[in-house]
Amino acid sequence: MSQELLYKKFGYSVPNTAIAYFPFILLGGVIVPIVIYTHISDIIVLIKKIK
Repeated sequence: MSQELLYKKFGYSVPNTAIAYFPFILLGGVIVPIVIYTHISDIIVLIKKIK
């Protein structure tokens, strides 16, 4: 629902163009994968410490 092209289907008069600008574009492309990777690596380290 945050894409620019889908706003007409849901009745929004102004598209959400903020996600196409600098700080927000990093969320899905860089920051979220880094956080997911660190969580998975921490879980693996904790599992190895338990064994």
